[in-house]
Amino acid sequence: MEKKSEYSVAFAGLKDGIHAFDYHFDQSFFDSFENALIEQCAIDGQFVLSKKSTLMEGEFKFSGVFHTICDRCGDEMDMKFSGREKLIFKFSHQSESDSDDIVFISPDETELEIAPYFYEFMILNLPSKRVHDEGECDEEVLNLLDEINFQESEEIDPRWEALKKLKKKDFK
Repeated sequence: MEKKSEYSVAFAGLKDGIHAFDYHFDQSFFDSFENALIEQCAIDGQFVLSKKSTLMEGEFKFSGVFHTICDRCGDEMDMKFSGREKLIFKFSHQSESDSDDIVFISPDETELEIAPYFYEFMILNLPSKRVHDEGECDEEVLNLLDEINFQESEEIDPRWEALKKLKKKDFK
């Protein structure tokens, strides 16, 4: 007998209505995906399933902390993030949907494997800019960066100077 995933929701025996399932995601969850972008994390999630006779609406909620590197100072940090996404699961023999929000499942299916959806939604909700809160960055690194930026701004690249001369010319 094949072992069911802990992220498998058996909906066949559920009555129509709303059902909630709670999950905890840690490193072992992300290790099951190739080239995972999240390491060292503690994330709580909830899958809320609204079952109806012809379709099911699924809401994926999650929030937690993941370990990353600050984009500004390069120090390690823990960053909070959260998200909320919805999908509609329609019973149909059709396999592909034109919409990103609709997933077709066979009328013969009895359970949903929701791990790939949670993974995708978490990755899509990662902050694009990962920096410490104001005042928490390494001051020594910030001072060094300011010094380097100041030195670079004093030197004018001769190529840019030639372009500035072209800009000033009147082309009539």
